[in-house]
Amino acid sequence: MEPNIGDIVLLCKDGQTRSNWPMGRILELYPSSDGMKRSALVKTAAGTLVRSIRKLQLIEPAATYCMDQCAWAKE
Repeated sequence: MEPNIGDIVLLCKDGQTRSNWPMGRILELYPSSDGMKRSALVKTAAGTLVRSIRKLQLIEPAATYCMDQCAWAKE
C-alpha cells in the first residue's frame, strides 16, 4: 500500500521490538528523481524527522482516520 499524507505509521527501528517503535503521522511525502515516493516527513511525539518509506509501517490510513474524526465532530 502506498503511503499518503495523514497516515498513522510506526517508525521501524533496527534492534528494537515493534512494541517499542515510535508512532507518527506523515506530514509530507518526497519523491525521488524517478517520481516515486521514497521518503516522508513524519511528526512524532519527540519532533519531526525524514524517514525512508521503507522504514514506515502503516497502522491507520488517513481516509479512515479522517472519517472517524468527522463522525466524532458531528455527534
